[in-house]
Amino acid sequence: MNFAKLLDNNLYNNYSINDLICIVNVRFNKDKNLKISKEWYTVGLKILIHSEIKFFSELILFFEHIDNDNPEFFLQPGQKIKIITGKLFLNKIILKEKGTLLIEKFIHVSE
Repeated sequence: MNFAKLLDNNLYNNYSINDLICIVNVRFNKDKNLKISKEWYTVGLKILIHSEIKFFSELILFFEHIDNDNPEFFLQPGQKIKIITGKLFLNKIILKEKGTLLIEKFIHVSE
């Protein structure tokens, strides 16, 4: 993921996220060279943005302080986490219920 591109305010709106609970999921994607990569995501979140509740069918998750290729050292698919701090990035041009969530700090939530 090109995080410098996410920081371009001409392309993306970004919002601070605090105290959000979600369930993490994982899928495996193949690129054009058939290299397999893991993609962490969550689905069906409602987030308050500027006093308005927004529904997101899917958010792609990136973790600032752990290896994105191997976060299963800390996480398991289906696990519930509480995002203490993070940044939500929404593309200004592609208007859909999807986005990217950079997780800065999180804790595990007991079931």
